[in-house]
Amino acid sequence: MGKLIIDGNEVYEIDEECMKKKEAEKKKRIAPAKGSQRYGMKKGPR
Repeated sequence: MGKLIIDGNEVYEIDEECMKKKEAEKKKRIAPAKGSQRYGMKKGPR
């Protein structure tokens, strides 16, 4: 099932399942970046 977008004389169909997959992939790419900050510079003297 998809959504129809009507823009004047143009009609577009949005594939909702494809959009969900893209959002999940985007979240996977963002999550490791947040976790990697923990292993950055240490606070305090060495």
